[in-house]
Amino acid sequence: MPYATNAKLPAPIRNALPRHAQDIYREAFNHAFERYGATDEAIAHRIAWAAVKRRYVRTASGWVPREAE
Repeated sequence: MPYATNAKLPAPIRNALPRHAQDIYREAFNHAFERYGATDEAIAHRIAWAAVKRRYVRTASGWVPREAE
């Protein structure tokens, strides 16, 4: 199901990602969910994680923005 706000995201995502990364995740998930439908929600989650990983990298201290290339 699409997420209306970041507060509706699953707790592990809310707790792990900074607010901007949550925005990226939510928007990517909602778009993918609309595109691929509810038949395979796992695809939408994978697409959302891929979108986050393009802008953020996980370090020992948590998710941080990637440096500009």
